[in-house]
Amino acid sequence: MNYTPYKRKAYYYETDRMDIVHHSNYVRWLEEARVDLMSQMGYDFVEMEKLGVVSPVLSVETHYKFPVRFGDEFEIRCKVTKFNGCRFELDYEVFNLTTQKISCNAHSSHCFTAADLKPIRLQKKFPDIYKKFSQAISTENTKYLKYGEPEDIDTWIELVSEVHQSFPGLETEDKIAEHRNTVLKFMSRKEAICVKYDDKIAGVILFSKKHNMICCLAVSPKHRRKGIASMLIEEALKNLNREKDITVSTFRENDPKGIAPRALYKKFGFEEGELTEEFGYPNQIFILRAQTQS
Repeated sequence: MNYTPYKRKAYYYETDRMDIVHHSNYVRWLEEARVDLMSQMGYDFVEMEKLGVVSPVLSVETHYKFPVRFGDEFEIRCKVTKFNGCRFELDYEVFNLTTQKISCNAHSSHCFTAADLKPIRLQKKFPDIYKKFSQAISTENTKYLKYGEPEDIDTWIELVSEVHQSFPGLETEDKIAEHRNTVLKFMSRKEAICVKYDDKIAGVILFSKKHNMICCLAVSPKHRRKGIASMLIEEALKNLNREKDITVSTFRENDPKGIAPRALYKKFGFEEGELTEEFGYPNQIFILRAQTQS
């Protein structure tokens, strides 16, 4: 199961005299995200407390990176990283959707107690809750989408190196080095998106607003058939002009490498276009026709 990040906007009363959100509010946000996560897991705080189970905070650690300002929309990606039936720990990433920057990384630890604060073991007394947390720790490698930043470039290129033999123009280390510089330029224009899976980049896409096209799409072989390519295309299309044709170049019909990408683009409504070549390799243009306004 994939858990949905907790999302909201920063309120005016949360800001300080520097017009940024005061650091103390991040701890409150972590609690909001934690409550939301547990609700998605199948047990919200009210239900657990009715059963006589509470989970006091043992520690919180925060690392601030970039500020959040009034009106900024942000999301908190929260996941269970450790669980032994008596204690659990979580990691958090506060991601500013307005600036497309990570604002804070955090970690918290908790224990399970009865209402009188005496420790309890879930597996024996509350097996259903134990099962929910066990499932959460087994799915901690939830995938999430983010816009690429320079700090992502090394893991981005790791993925490119993993799949480079399938992409004409990336056959050599020199070509991959050139591609690295290209990706950094796309990142600077907010035209590079990746999907992270267990904090590793599992898929990437580059697109051009100027040319209204998808330029490159790649998914790690280890993470295919998980919906990652669809996530990337959906987000890229939000940035492109749907009132004009959108294009992408992919492999031709009889090329084995083209089976999956051609089917994927057709799922999104792309149609076959002219035959072409890229880096001396036979390709075909696919076109997503402009949406007509009624």
